[in-house]
Amino acid sequence: MPRVRCPRCSTVVEVAPGETPVCPACGYGQEHAVPAPQAAAPQAAAPAPAVDPWDTEGRAGYGSPAAPAAAVGASADAGPPGKVRSPGIVVLLFLVTFGIYPLIWHWKTGVETDAFRPSTRSAGMLKGYVWLSIVTMALSLIAIAIFLAAFLGSEAFQNLEDPNYEPTDEEVAEIIFSAIGGVLLLLLSVVTSIVALVLQLMGLWRVWGAAADEQRRLGLVPLNTTLLLLFLLSPVIASFIQFPFAFIPVLGVVISWLLSIAGTVLMLIAFYKTQVGLNQIWQAHGTP
Repeated sequence: MPRVRCPRCSTVVEVAPGETPVCPACGYGQEHAVPAPQAAAPQAAAPAPAVDPWDTEGRAGYGSPAAPAAAVGASADAGPPGKVRSPGIVVLLFLVTFGIYPLIWHWKTGVETDAFRPSTRSAGMLKGYVWLSIVTMALSLIAIAIFLAAFLGSEAFQNLEDPNYEPTDEEVAEIIFSAIGGVLLLLLSVVTSIVALVLQLMGLWRVWGAAADEQRRLGLVPLNTTLLLLFLLSPVIASFIQFPFAFIPVLGVVISWLLSIAGTVLMLIAFYKTQVGLNQIWQAHGTP
């Protein structure tokens, strides 16, 4: 039996030959429904409606077994849909993998979105974000290792409690140069982290825009790209708000702690909503 997809809610509907499709989920097409002709009285069959609303939504080949249901209403430049992921599992993995899964998620999201809609061009930006994030973490770890090796491994530190010990000029110079090298690496890691953040925002903005356009075409509620951007930037915004409270002994610590939690929660909500929107699109285009 031929199948078509409802243009309002994307439900797949099986239609008997000679019948007009009616969606059982939302009732779309019911006002134009034409019952199948009875075998005993074929002359009593109702005439076909003047306008078929399913055709006006881009349906091609109604009643033709050669037209697959997944092609109903498909975008002109749509490619293969991405993988459906549980939004809750995505958020959980963001929390428990210490920054590893977010990199994987950004990489795969960019690749899948560009494969589905090549005009998005988000994969390059999100891949750049992933690589720069790895470089930032590596620079930070190297800088910390230099600091620890310079101070903890020096003769001056080992004889810190000896009042008669005086460090040589070579030991002092070694500590100073190590400290300078560590500071430079930390500054470089700050620069790479800023560039990585810019690439992340640009890449996800393109993903959100492409997803919102596709949701509108499918008759779904589109993603609010501006709100998602603010949610994603909430940890950065919270860090700026925390600064004036840093000089308040007890209340400042509590406020900073609450702001950090709020910023993290809002950021996770942004990723959750993004995955929900992508899942709606992937499922509408045939991904189980």
